[in-house]
Amino acid sequence: MLSVPAIYRFFLRQARQLPTQYLRQFWRIKAADDVRAAVATRNSRIRENKVKQLGKDARRLQSANGHKRYAFIRILDIAYGRKGKLKHELLEPFRFDPTLPLPPRIIPNVERSRPPVYTKPLSALLLSAYSRSGQPIKDALHFDHPTSLPERADPNSAAARIFGRLSKRREVNNRWRYWKNESLKVHPPLEVMGAHPGPSLTYRGLTGAFADLERAAAGPPVSRWIRRRHRELLERVPMLTAHSSRNGQVEYFVSLSDHRQSERVEKYLDEADLKWSEVQKNTRKQ
Repeated sequence: MLSVPAIYRFFLRQARQLPTQYLRQFWRIKAADDVRAAVATRNSRIRENKVKQLGKDARRLQSANGHKRYAFIRILDIAYGRKGKLKHELLEPFRFDPTLPLPPRIIPNVERSRPPVYTKPLSALLLSAYSRSGQPIKDALHFDHPTSLPERADPNSAAARIFGRLSKRREVNNRWRYWKNESLKVHPPLEVMGAHPGPSLTYRGLTGAFADLERAAAGPPVSRWIRRRHRELLERVPMLTAHSSRNGQVEYFVSLSDHRQSERVEKYLDEADLKWSEVQKNTRKQ
């Protein structure tokens, strides 16, 4: 196995050959961070695994530079937060809002029994077909009554009368599991656009990254093959727009870039999604 300095030099050579400034910068920084993490690890087995992963990432960049489709899609997904650590970092501000009031406890004397809170931006992302790879949550009522929650959770149901009410601890765990699983299915936006989102969402994401992505998808100087890969990526990068209403409330709308590859999500769209999509298209034309 090559030494860490040799792998690092090979990694940087491959990163310099990537087609866009954003990709070159992201992978240079990631290489430096990964090398520092590997060198600082005292456990020899863990350090060896980190060095192996570093070499694997370097070879993936080499394959991407050789126009291997899967490898290039993979490095785009990691660089733009569709996979890996960056995805969780981009999602985190949408999942929690310290300004919202806490819901009542399910178990009266247990503080940790409070159910999860669905913030406005997270709710918009969960309900839109634009921000998910599959079918979105059909109704906001599922936030209060998750589809995974057994009928026995309702004390007035027939199942509860026959088999007994579902344990409140199991109900708490079920609600949190549903919130976690569904929120992790969301494609996080790179930026929040439009009106200032207010104190409840100070998120700004990767400023300028979405504009760079659209430029790479739109046309030269990159090749047609590179443009197509960026257009495919735009299908998985929703645009979250904040709008201030007359009563001072901030509402969030989800859309997709006009530069994306296809219209594959249209079958999942509801009337509100389609209406908002038309408004966005007309606005861009003006």
